[in-house]
Amino acid sequence: MIAISEGEKALSLALLERVLAGTESHEALLAEVVDFYGSGLTVTIRETGDGQSRFAVNIDGPTLQFKSAVIDLCNGPRIKEAAVHELLHLALGARGFPLIYALSIDDRHAPRFPMIDEAIRKAVNVVQHTVFLEEFLQLGLAADRFLSEEPRQTGYGSEAKKYLGGQLDPERAWEAWTWWGLEFLRHHCARRHSGPKTKLSAESIQKWGDRLLHGFKRRTHEMTRLLDGGEQKTPERYRETMTALFGLMSLPADVSYCRLRPRDGLPPRAECA
Repeated sequence: MIAISEGEKALSLALLERVLAGTESHEALLAEVVDFYGSGLTVTIRETGDGQSRFAVNIDGPTLQFKSAVIDLCNGPRIKEAAVHELLHLALGARGFPLIYALSIDDRHAPRFPMIDEAIRKAVNVVQHTVFLEEFLQLGLAADRFLSEEPRQTGYGSEAKKYLGGQLDPERAWEAWTWWGLEFLRHHCARRHSGPKTKLSAESIQKWGDRLLHGFKRRTHEMTRLLDGGEQKTPERYRETMTALFGLMSLPADVSYCRLRPRDGLPPRAECA
């Protein structure tokens, strides 16, 4: 945690420069992101909250206009790690990785749009972690400080037993596939930066998910093959990998992607990918 003056709260980008000062590689990452997003980048730093730091790239779907890039940091003992973490998320857009800007959902699934949107956001977030974890470590930061907390866990046996022996509504079965698929994805992607409980949780999800959903373990093996192959780590294959993962999670949505292009002295422009 660092001391923040009232004046610095209004100049959070300058404060972020102070947080990262003294380490050349951290300063270079900040410069890369600032140079790309320009005046479209906003940084806020909070003294209170849930302890989570966040990022966002906001693009207006109907007009495909870039609106802003945002980093929201929570001041605390891992503020430097949090700053680097969120900068690495934003750096992916600057490096040509496609970004989701719109979802298309049919009328039958429209009432579940919030659940679908949240699942896609969480899936994108954890897959992006697999893209830049190595860089985070190469920047001299510790794996156990990559996140503010380990992935939250559920009693997966108890969760499955609520439905075992019953009949899943065919119209709603995709929700179970999506929930269990996302749980596996979160824990599988966190193996390298979280404790041993994460691996055990992934195995529990496979076991109980397969008892509830015939063929679930096979799908998790395919998810593992996709992610461990590392093709999501290149801008050219990232979209293809995400599309395959969304299919394995039974997400009923068509996803539209864009890429950000630099503009000298101006925020980037978005174009269809």
